[in-house]
Amino acid sequence: MLPGYRDIVETVHLYLKSFGQCAPLADMPACSLGRASTRDGLPVYILLCPQLYDRPGNPYGDEAARLAGQ
Repeated sequence: MLPGYRDIVETVHLYLKSFGQCAPLADMPACSLGRASTRDGLPVYILLCPQLYDRPGNPYGDEAARLAGQ
């Protein structure tokens, strides 16, 4: 399972199928679950939550490759 960061979703958006929902819990927002496949058929599950992941960059840094928190 991968977090649905913008780069990931944009890469698989043509093949991404939403198949479930996660209700909000504690301070976490509601999200959807998506499924896509790699070129060789490996299923990839993606946690779709724009409030958490719809931003440029990746889990470790921003679009300019600066590490988070620096």
